[in-house]
Amino acid sequence: MKLFRVLFFLFLIMGFAAFPVLAQEEPAGAAAPAAEAPVAAEAGAAPIEEKDPNAEILELDIKTSTLMELASWCRSLGLSEGGTKDDLANRLRSYFKLPAVGGTVSAQAKIITIESARTTEYFTLDVVDEEYARLRGDVVISLKDGEAVHRVKAWEILYNRTRNVMTATGGVEYVKEEGDTIETFKGESITVNLDNWSSIFMDGISERSIAGNNTAYRFAGTVISRNSEEVTVLTHAEITNGSNPEALWSLNASKLWLLPGSDWGILNAVLKVGNIPVLWLPFFYYPSDEIVFHPVLGYRTREGTFVQTTTYILGRPKTSGTSENSITKIFGSSSDMEKEREGVFLRSTGKKYRDANDTRLSVLFDAYANLGFYLGTELALPRKGAFGAFDLSFGLGLTRNIYAMGSGSTPFPNYDGSSEWNDSRFFSFDFPLRYRFNMNGSFSGTYGSVSWGVPLYSDPYVNRDFLNRSEELDWLSMLREGATAESQVAEDTYISSYEWRLSGSLSPKVTALNPYISSLSISSITSSMAFTTRNSTKPMTFAPISNPGRMFYIPNKFTIMSITASVSGTPYTSGAQASASPTAGGGVTQAPGDSMLPGLPISPWETGAETAAAVAKTQGDAFTLTPPILGQRFDLARIGGPRLVFDYQVSPSFASELQFRTSPDNWKESEDVDWSEISSALSRISASGSMGLSLSQTSGGIYSGSFRISSTSAWQDYNYLNENAEEYTTAGVTDDAKIVSARKRAYSQTNVNSSWEFRTSLRPFYNSPVWSNSNITYNVKGLLAKTVFDDASVLNPDDAPDWDWEFGEWTKEKLDTHSIAVNLAANVMDKSQTFSITSVLPPEDSSLAANAVARVWISETSASTSIFEPYDNDKRKWRPINVTETLRFGTLGSFQQYVVFDPEIQEYTTLNSTLNLGGFSAAFKVAYAIPYLLNHNGSVDPARPNGWIQVGDKELEPQQLSFNYAKSFRKENLWGKRLSFSVNLSSGLSFDLQRYTYSSLDFSLGLGFGIANFLDITLSARSSNSQIYRYFQNLPFFTVPVELPPGVETNFFVDLFNSFRFDDIEKRRSSGFKLKSFSLDLVHHLGDWNAKLGVALVPYLNSTAGSVPVWKFNSQISFLVQWVPIEEIKVDMAYDKEQLTFK
Repeated sequence: MKLFRVLFFLFLIMGFAAFPVLAQEEPAGAAAPAAEAPVAAEAGAAPIEEKDPNAEILELDIKTSTLMELASWCRSLGLSEGGTKDDLANRLRSYFKLPAVGGTVSAQAKIITIESARTTEYFTLDVVDEEYARLRGDVVISLKDGEAVHRVKAWEILYNRTRNVMTATGGVEYVKEEGDTIETFKGESITVNLDNWSSIFMDGISERSIAGNNTAYRFAGTVISRNSEEVTVLTHAEITNGSNPEALWSLNASKLWLLPGSDWGILNAVLKVGNIPVLWLPFFYYPSDEIVFHPVLGYRTREGTFVQTTTYILGRPKTSGTSENSITKIFGSSSDMEKEREGVFLRSTGKKYRDANDTRLSVLFDAYANLGFYLGTELALPRKGAFGAFDLSFGLGLTRNIYAMGSGSTPFPNYDGSSEWNDSRFFSFDFPLRYRFNMNGSFSGTYGSVSWGVPLYSDPYVNRDFLNRSEELDWLSMLREGATAESQVAEDTYISSYEWRLSGSLSPKVTALNPYISSLSISSITSSMAFTTRNSTKPMTFAPISNPGRMFYIPNKFTIMSITASVSGTPYTSGAQASASPTAGGGVTQAPGDSMLPGLPISPWETGAETAAAVAKTQGDAFTLTPPILGQRFDLARIGGPRLVFDYQVSPSFASELQFRTSPDNWKESEDVDWSEISSALSRISASGSMGLSLSQTSGGIYSGSFRISSTSAWQDYNYLNENAEEYTTAGVTDDAKIVSARKRAYSQTNVNSSWEFRTSLRPFYNSPVWSNSNITYNVKGLLAKTVFDDASVLNPDDAPDWDWEFGEWTKEKLDTHSIAVNLAANVMDKSQTFSITSVLPPEDSSLAANAVARVWISETSASTSIFEPYDNDKRKWRPINVTETLRFGTLGSFQQYVVFDPEIQEYTTLNSTLNLGGFSAAFKVAYAIPYLLNHNGSVDPARPNGWIQVGDKELEPQQLSFNYAKSFRKENLWGKRLSFSVNLSSGLSFDLQRYTYSSLDFSLGLGFGIANFLDITLSARSSNSQIYRYFQNLPFFTVPVELPPGVETNFFVDLFNSFRFDDIEKRRSSGFKLKSFSLDLVHHLGDWNAKLGVALVPYLNSTAGSVPVWKFNSQISFLVQWVPIEEIKVDMAYDKEQLTFK
């Protein structure tokens, strides 16, 4: 027996070297397969009339053997020894030709991988009949359990296979990775039950880090235990920062409970910053999970104190990353986890929530101290099959008017405890409550779709009063702030109008009618009812107020039906068809394989079967020097034949609508609304269409042409017109003039308009690789016929309208387009050169336009001009000639010159130059304009005011010269990744060469400096000088009659120095350099604390009533101290415009 154990131990060492992965059996399945195997074998095998006694004995021996005995048995037979107990048993059954026993591998099976171990030992304790595996010497094993990966490092690991318990000792490090969370345990020893992950850690340290967060947290305890319900208990616990060996902060407690769902509690805890205790908590419990009815407490000035509840009967709220606080993140709760109800809490199951668009059904109940109550429900169904997403929202509100009193609000305007409760109208019935209803949905089929939206509101303020709500419960924020922060919602926020809408579309298949009807669709079928608001005329207690009685809804317009359709087809096609590209199945052999030697000639002739076989044989030897015979066919471009096509397209539409009698004189209040009162009924039928005949040459031939007739027509008239409606009466009496005006508006929209168009194009060089894009195009388009309403035919309401017909003529008025264009395009050295001439022909007003673009190396030159009436000496007029020259220097930059020359006046009117080189840019602009002169005390024209005035005739004068420079520089990881700095520089100098005093200089500088984990400094400043001309006014080409401005510094550098003369305020004020903004931000990293100081200076014009406006600096100072682990723990102070806020 000893010899057997020695041999078996050697076998294990070899086995682990060859097979590092061992599949661990499920604990529940350890005994079940042995008990159920006979049944499975009998059920799965074919019926045997007579059983073999030897086979039964072998099967019994296999079932009753241990793992080591099965491995020894396999080794003696020369079979593989690797695998699990079931693998070895099935291997023996296969060897002895026994029926295989089917087994299933659990989807939750745990796979253990031994990554490293110096020695491995298997043994059995016969007294308790338990199998063990011992691994020693720098042992590393990993286990994958679902989405979690566990990794254990230790000096020794003892694994009890029978009980599925693992014990690790000696420098134990346990790492668990699941999703975005990484947990690390370190200690002297750990014992884990792999069935339910209950464990005990002695003298353990656990580290937890969260993806996307640089902060790590360390949990330590003399004893760390975890049971099967995932309750972790730390005895003599300590929580501190994990990234720094020095405890910058710590929380010491006698016991710490980490409960399922990320709830936690502590007993006898002391919070220390450094070594200084700052808070003692005898006991604290933090419920991080949501309550099933999601209560939210808060206060608003108008509504008063409120509580809002949302109870989800089905589904859960949509996740919001902003609702998570830092403590929730530390202890592992997340809004994207599955949750289950336990009592009144929704606890996290630790599993990712997979279906974000699941069905949601919720009940809403809100109570407001001033406003009243609201009860509602919301249903959201996801898209499923042909049905699209469905949303339903319904609610009832019992509310009262709220009045502004001083800085607050009250529902008691007379201070006697009485309130004005709101009611509403539901169609024609009084209703004691306010209501809101909104339903949206859609349905899509193979040939069409239907969608609907049906909102219904009692008054325009329902959404303002009832939907300004939240579902997020944050206990920590509630403890810190007391209630939800007040939302900024304007008092007069209301829904001005809404619409009921039912719409659909239909696209049936018309394959059987092709080509006569190739496309048929009804793109829109719509019926809608529009509502708008009306101000109440009832007297209000306090006016104006934004209470529900202030406005009400009235029906405005009912669109009974609106249909838009289209149909098109190509009923006639004659001539050659477009050539198709040859396919591999069309007799073209494949190109030679990679085994062919490069550089060999390719035969252009087709290959027979015998030759192809020889080719295949040749391809087998890559070293054969015999030139292969290839089977390949070349399709050369050929001239296509003529192709004649007749096509058409028609788009009809129909609409019918009712206009309600909505005059303020008729419907003054909601009680006056009568749905049976109609002002008018209007119908409209319209259609647009075209048909055409086109002739072209297939394969992109030399010619193409088309002739098309297009038409639009419309009919509009009143089916009903209420002569008693306020729109058609004067002082209550029917006004025929108003009726005639309304009918004329309808008749003027009834018309027929048709046109014709002929277009042809020739490509004489279509087969040339250089000139293939050149063409000659001729186009003419004009009126065919149209109708014009005779306004004089309708003078009385009963008069019949008349329309006059106008027919097309070869005149300028009846032609839209008549032109010919010659386009020359050449592809020279992969650069396109183009030249085009377009002529508008008589009887249109003749014109001739030319455009050219030439590209050579880095240069691109473009020019364009036109001539009006080129063939009439008296009317001929040249349009300006525009020339643009662009030089591109690759990544370095570019230079562009834009010139405009007017031949009529023989003058250059525009000269613009632009240069871009890296971060530097310059621009110079010259224009043909009236020059400016400075009229100082009437020096130019005493009759005109002081300042810059335009005098004289137009001349080519310089207008503007500007220079700009922008550069950013950043350097990181200096001095062993300790320092970093950045510089952002931007400056701009702009000279107005006409009005010199309009010149300016702008300068911006941003500096950043950082010391890793200690200090970040950001400084930015922007200054401007709008008096830059003063430094250059003495130059000879600047001519002004007086020094501008008088008595100031004209030396640029001296004036710049004076802007920093903090010892002389007068010189600093007289300097032309003015500070526009200055900011300094400092972030001091204090381990797990951040101190942020922000200082900003911004000038503003202080225009206090009754005083002269004075420029002042607004000093904005903010100071924030924030704890990095729990960002909600902070102190924030701000100073702005002499107001100090602290929170």
